Amino acid sequence: MSVRELIFPRACAGCRAPGHVLCPQCREHLRQPPYLVSRPRLLRAPVFALGSYSDIRRNIIISMKEQGNREVRDYIGAVVAAGVAHLAARG
Repeated sequence: MSVRELIFPRACAGCRAPGHVLCPQCREHLRQPPYLVSRPRLLRAPVFALGSYSDIRRNIIISMKEQGNREVRDYIGAVVAAGVAHLAARG
């Protein structure tokens, strides 16, 4: 534990629970296979999502972009990599 964490305890980027960069419940929330998103206009390429825009995902994005939470990037990078690997395996 760092000195910074003693003064400012770590909180989950998704739900703000104390003690984790991303708590087990929020990590489980992010475990969804990519799904095709229907668009009103043809984009000439399929569009996929890794989940709906929930409060947990919103909080994680804000934590990364506006609060500079670098620790959570490894988790989100793994989610995106798994989604791309899933799509690549499907062809």
